Amino acid sequence: MMFKVKWLLNIAAMTLGEYPNKVPLKHRIDFGARDTRIIDFQPLRNVAKGLGVDVKRTFWCWNN
Repeated sequence: MMFKVKWLLNIAAMTLGEYPNKVPLKHRIDFGARDTRIIDFQPLRNVAKGLGVDVKRTFWCWNN
């Protein structure tokens, strides 16, 4: 499994309150480990603003 997919799986489980118990051990990432090496992983790009779904911008528009 690609690291980006594992990362998203772990983050999704966190949003549901199911991390780490519901994440299969072979796909689990220990985010607390200081020596975890992330190879060939780039941060996700924020595309929300370009799509018009940026929370801060949308919130600002609603209040003005």
